[in-house]
Amino acid sequence: MQRAIILNIDGLVQGVGFRWATKKLADEYRLVGFVKSLSDGSVEVFVQGNDQQIERFISSMHRGTFPFTNISHMVQTETQLASMNQIFSIIK
Repeated sequence: MQRAIILNIDGLVQGVGFRWATKKLADEYRLVGFVKSLSDGSVEVFVQGNDQQIERFISSMHRGTFPFTNISHMVQTETQLASMNQIFSIIK
């Protein structure tokens, strides 16, 4: 089943390659969506795909897959599917 989630991530996640690493991981799991830095120093990730892809993506993030980063807090929110390009992009 297809689903979509938003992840709001706090910690050492800006200026350390976190968005690029997130894109690489999303591409690996064939997810679509985006990652963007927010003005408060956190990062927002929107992903959509099937349940298994999303759960693996989130598990990889919790395991600390990203070098030079430190996720201190991650909030996951279910959201509506969006019609978008079939890619995962970095929004600057």
